[in-house]
Amino acid sequence: MSKINLILLGCGSSTLEVIDIIRDINLKSNKKINIMGILDDNKKLSKKKISSIPILGKINEISKFKDEHFFLTIFSYQNRFLRDLIIKKTKKYHKQFINVIHPNAIISKNSNIGLGCMVSNNTNIHFGAQIGNFTTISPCASVAPYAKINKNCFIGHSVVVSSKSKIGKNSYLGFGSSILENIKIGEGSRILPNTIVNKDITRKRGVIFGSPSRIIAFDI
Repeated sequence: MSKINLILLGCGSSTLEVIDIIRDINLKSNKKINIMGILDDNKKLSKKKISSIPILGKINEISKFKDEHFFLTIFSYQNRFLRDLIIKKTKKYHKQFINVIHPNAIISKNSNIGLGCMVSNNTNIHFGAQIGNFTTISPCASVAPYAKINKNCFIGHSVVVSSKSKIGKNSYLGFGSSILENIKIGEGSRILPNTIVNKDITRKRGVIFGSPSRIIAFDI
């Protein structure tokens, strides 16, 4: 039986979600994922454990792990730009990042998913959809045909990304939100929960809310 030795980058509530998904994967896959430890920059977590998994050091110690694989577990909208910075700083190791895909996800063979992505349970990714590197897709989300989600985006629970829509990098789509067909969302946007986006919003880092949607603030 083959296995993948994995180091998680980041320690928080999102880490627990990833651990649960990996446990589900291991129940149904012959190739097991062995979580060896976690890297996190919080000094208070040094030498502690989360869900029996040890904290091994700081994220900048990634170079110590030559043969292991990695997965980035920082999902909060407040940290999405920090996450982007970590992605850039770890570029040298990108080939060692894996995708974490729940066995109950339905993914078209004609879609494309980048590296370092997570696809949660009961998610549908349809024909021709493109998912950028380091994007996270939460449970029960739907990505319609030919939709394009750029790198380092977070797609929340029960989000609908409709056909041919385009989501800019570093964007965060809150739970229950919907992006209608052929809509463009600017990079760094934050779509608040249950918002319906029915027109292009191309300004960067807008906080978007309502139905119909509008920019109510900017994340700086």
